Amino acid sequence: MENNNVRRTLADYTNVVGPQHFNSIARPRVNAANMEVKPALIQLVKSNQFNGLSHESPYEHLTTFNEICNTVKINGVPDEA
Repeated sequence: MENNNVRRTLADYTNVVGPQHFNSIARPRVNAANMEVKPALIQLVKSNQFNGLSHESPYEHLTTFNEICNTVKINGVPDEA
């Protein structure tokens, strides 16, 4: 049985974590032969992996992942795509 006497800070009560609606993460196909993914971006994704542990929130993970994905700009593709 889970321990209900977990110590929490005030910040734990101010952050509402719950289901959020995410758009499709699918990106448009890139036909460029010279596309480059920076090593720093790969490291950023690797360092923010979701492991399904009890203290991890899948909603916060998806929000962070979407923010990382939105930092990539593809030439010739509008931001709305």
